[in-house]
Amino acid sequence: MNKYFILFFVCLGLLAPSTGKILATDISLGPDTTKVSVSDTFGVTVYVNTSGTVINSAEGIVSFPNDLLSVESVSMSGSIFSIWVEQPSFSNGAGIVSFNGGSPNPGFNGNRGALIRIIFRAKKIGTANISFNSASVYANDGLGTDVTSARQGSSITISPSSEVKPVTVNTLGAPQITSVSMPDPEQWYSKNQAVFAWNVPRQVSATQILLSSFPNSTPNVTYNPPIGNKEITQLADGISYLHVRFASTNGWGETAHRKIKIDTTPPTDLTATSEVTDDDYIRLVLTSKDKTSGVRSYKVTSNGELLSEISVESNVNSTASLVLPALSRGFHELSVLASDRAGNKTERGISVESPLLKAPKITQFTDTIVKGGRIEVSGTTYLLGDVHVFIQSEGKEAKSYPVKANEAGVFMFKSDGISEVGLTSLWAVASRGGDIMSEPSSRVYIRVNKAFIVRTGLFAIDVLIVLIPLLLLILLLMFTTYYGFHKFRVMRKKLRADLDGTEEESHKIFEVIKNDVKNSINLFKKLNLRRKTSSEEKDILLTLTKDVEEAEKYFEKKIKKIEKEDL
Repeated sequence: MNKYFILFFVCLGLLAPSTGKILATDISLGPDTTKVSVSDTFGVTVYVNTSGTVINSAEGIVSFPNDLLSVESVSMSGSIFSIWVEQPSFSNGAGIVSFNGGSPNPGFNGNRGALIRIIFRAKKIGTANISFNSASVYANDGLGTDVTSARQGSSITISPSSEVKPVTVNTLGAPQITSVSMPDPEQWYSKNQAVFAWNVPRQVSATQILLSSFPNSTPNVTYNPPIGNKEITQLADGISYLHVRFASTNGWGETAHRKIKIDTTPPTDLTATSEVTDDDYIRLVLTSKDKTSGVRSYKVTSNGELLSEISVESNVNSTASLVLPALSRGFHELSVLASDRAGNKTERGISVESPLLKAPKITQFTDTIVKGGRIEVSGTTYLLGDVHVFIQSEGKEAKSYPVKANEAGVFMFKSDGISEVGLTSLWAVASRGGDIMSEPSSRVYIRVNKAFIVRTGLFAIDVLIVLIPLLLLILLLMFTTYYGFHKFRVMRKKLRADLDGTEEESHKIFEVIKNDVKNSINLFKKLNLRRKTSSEEKDILLTLTKDVEEAEKYFEKKIKKIEKEDL
């Protein structure tokens, strides 16, 4: 067996539930008849009998005596296998027929499961023993276990052509069954009735049909004269098979097995939950059940408009997670639609709340440029998010520029030349879907100066405008100080002159007082010659003389102190 094929079916088996018990499986050759005549054709079918074991693949080599028999064809019509490593082949020279095929989950479990059908022609009289050179059947247990217990061959007796020929059943090929309402046998349909048709050859004398749940049943309901179509109503949910074969004067021909897949029941147990992602999108987690064809897809709509759609694996229980496109801030009423493989639908509503987009953050920018220069700014926002950068010069309308953030959420922007001198403000807004905006970021301000040469000249003018009044003020202060100092000196000289005059006048006054006192004393002395001066009178004269002298000394001291303090 091809190693890749074994690996493939082992992987399929891993996906299948294990019963924990493996039973024996027989593989056998089932001829249509054991007696034929020379030149007759007959069919031999390779069958498996699983005895309760679920299988998913088989391979083998059938040998035959090439001097007695030759292979006309090998057919896979009606086979339980749908996957082949190689198409079944034969070699009349080597006298062998080989096959290697399998079936996906859930595999096959049953009696007389047909693998291939070999059409032989009898070449001469004799007994032809057809047997297996090798044959293996593998369990669908995830390990590819060989469960073959018996290999049963067959013996064909070939008589002379003059003998009475036994009736063979392979004189007619299998009918080609078609249906206008159900054209694809592998597709699920949600209606339970259909018309099936087939062409009836001239030599056909009767038709047999049967509707069953088994893929390889033999028809047993006979229509004579033959019919070329049949309307079937009340088809049950699930997989069924329509079996049709023809009869002629030579007997019954091959049987056609037409698969019919019906599911009229919509999915059940539909649930929907929502959550907010790290980048402020809404994620929905959807689950539902469909026991027949399985859930195929989920659709999410808002007011009849499709928001998102996702396909899922065909399982009885199906779960899907999808992220909705950008939604405006606030509550939204959504509709969730679950569809199965036959097109049946189940719908339910869900209310979700979309958050406000976070404002971008400006991290770096040029704070000063000259007229005609460009502003460069960078910041952070959502990963691969859209940002609108706004620039507004003083007295002008704001202009918007779209920017795209990288995978790290960093956006960078370089403006056109700025022609307006003064303060220019800049801010950013996160955007989704073209019309969903965040709050604006914090504004930053950029000073736009005049060109360097003009700015240098104006700077000098500005400096002079400040410096000239300052120089004038200094000159005024110097003049005021000089004038005040001059006046002070004049006043000081005048004061000194006044002090000198006062001192001189004081000395003159005190001299007058002293003279008056002396004159009075002399007068008293003269009087003393006439009468004796009393002791009290003497004391008064002495005290008065002493007081006048002390007063003169006091005033002299005060005047000198004033002169010393530089007044």
